[in-house]
Amino acid sequence: MAAANIERFNAVTGAIFASLYESFPVDCDLEAEDFREQLQEVPGEEYLQRHEIRFFVSTVLWLAEHGYLSTGSPLSSGTVVRCNLTATTLELLSALPSSLNNKGPSLGDQLVTATKNGVTEKVKDLTSELLSKAAAFGVRAATDWVNQ
Repeated sequence: MAAANIERFNAVTGAIFASLYESFPVDCDLEAEDFREQLQEVPGEEYLQRHEIRFFVSTVLWLAEHGYLSTGSPLSSGTVVRCNLTATTLELLSALPSSLNNKGPSLGDQLVTATKNGVTEKVKDLTSELLSKAAAFGVRAATDWVNQ
């Protein structure tokens, strides 16, 4: 089992990808508060804790630093402005698994659906697989994996 911070990172990352995929190509301001469900260590708290906001901003900045997102500046409120998917991430999220004979939903569509339906485990699993393949084998291998 993955460490708790990795599980939370995957859940937050999947929700971020879903949000940006849904709004592409329009830039979005990502606000920590919008990802409360994925961020909160203690569900039901009225406000996000400072370390939860820091975790969110750190996640967005890490994704940008590693080429998954383009971003503007982070604000002290926990918002990162002018965020969008890079062409590489869009390509990966738009890929259709060949096992579905290209008739099923893309990875991005699956992330959007799982995020909206609160299926956190599915979001974490999809995100973990996507990031693992992209990092280990490069974008081309990740796209080949999706299409195998």
